[in-house]
Amino acid sequence: HLREARTGTWGGFVFINPDPDCEPLEDFLGSLPQHYEKYEYEKKYKQMHVAKVVRANWKTNQEAFMEGYHIIATHPQLMVHGGDGANHQYDSFGNWSRAVTIAARSSAHRNIHPPSDEIFETRHKMANMMRETLRETIGDRVDKYCDAELIDGQYNNLFPNFHPWGSFSRIVYRFRPYGDDSDMSIMEVIYLAPWPEGQPKPPAAPIHWLGPDDPWTDAPEMGGLARVLNQDSYNLPKVQKGLKAKRDPYVYLAAYEEGKVRHFHHLYDQWVANGTG
Repeated sequence: HLREARTGTWGGFVFINPDPDCEPLEDFLGSLPQHYEKYEYEKKYKQMHVAKVVRANWKTNQEAFMEGYHIIATHPQLMVHGGDGANHQYDSFGNWSRAVTIAARSSAHRNIHPPSDEIFETRHKMANMMRETLRETIGDRVDKYCDAELIDGQYNNLFPNFHPWGSFSRIVYRFRPYGDDSDMSIMEVIYLAPWPEGQPKPPAAPIHWLGPDDPWTDAPEMGGLARVLNQDSYNLPKVQKGLKAKRDPYVYLAAYEEGKVRHFHHLYDQWVANGTG
């Protein structure tokens, strides 16, 4: 007989906690379900699932996906249409945090400032294109979403290691330790896609595993995201080594741009101090 564990569900995900005295999942999630209610995660299906072993601690690994501060140096191609950390909004809510990035807006670092009316017109056209594309799948339910909900990005994370992106992005990240090796971790990328209501969902995609020396582009099912993650993967082993080579005992974080990282470590320190981590 296996030892029992506390469980809870949200949005089609199952959460397992071995602590029999843990708080209910609903309390831990706080306001997160309300922010995601319109996106109907439980009606989606797992379209793609890739897991990669990375030469960096799981905390170091996920920090690379909690801020847009690094885009200007690591992903300069994204500055043309997606901006960078200079035009992201960061918010923290209890055990989760959010970053919002505005679509169809160039980075402020490129010193290109189109008229506001052109930006609004472009955004509206993009949203209408997305609206009609989604209509083929979810029908007229798409009409309840505003332009921002259809095209703007949200990369959110629930403490400690779960990153379900908001809006209509398919992306979900999860970060895990790699056995007992604190210099390694596992990063999982999952695509959750909408599906017509009332129709049988396709089988869930199997996990495609990549080793530490395999590029993300060895998983062509990821599309263009694989090339972006290759850029992050180039940095991460160097960041991990740098943390051990630094002279000062602290890491200095940007006051606002790395606010989500600060929020994570604030929660992490609380759990460790309370003996619950």
